[in-house]
Amino acid sequence: VAVFNDFLNQTPQNEKISLATFSTSSSQDVALTYSTSAIESRLNEITNDFLGGYTAIGDGIDSGIGLLTDSSLTRTFAKKTMIVMTDGNQNTGSDPVSQATSAYQNYGIVVHAITFSDDADQVEGAAIAAAGGGIHYHAASGAALINVFEELARTLPTMLTR
Repeated sequence: VAVFNDFLNQTPQNEKISLATFSTSSSQDVALTYSTSAIESRLNEITNDFLGGYTAIGDGIDSGIGLLTDSSLTRTFAKKTMIVMTDGNQNTGSDPVSQATSAYQNYGIVVHAITFSDDADQVEGAAIAAAGGGIHYHAASGAALINVFEELARTLPTMLTR
């Protein structure tokens, strides 16, 4: 994620970014902001206090939808994109494919999925991305995960206005 944030910080546009996380439940951790450091700070807190749990991917997508559709923080013409990252298998909460479908069809949010680790359900990751109009990536290593985030950062749509 730091690689992704570094790339965003180097672009001429000011992109907004937010963070939703999931385990047994999901949460809206950082509302839409221009501050990539807020994202990194919250991720560091989560990493340091990680307790594990179940995998509620669908609930995480739902939390992400809430963040990306907050009318007090969104930009009217901004292209909305969600990146769902998981190292496991959906085993609690709402159906992630249905949530990705809703994000895409009801809110115009493109949902990309990243699976990483040997235990991640790549078939489900591909189904989530397909339902969300996005691309599925699998990263078998930390280096591959960095490459995925670099590719995503380079290919996300940007809009220039005058």
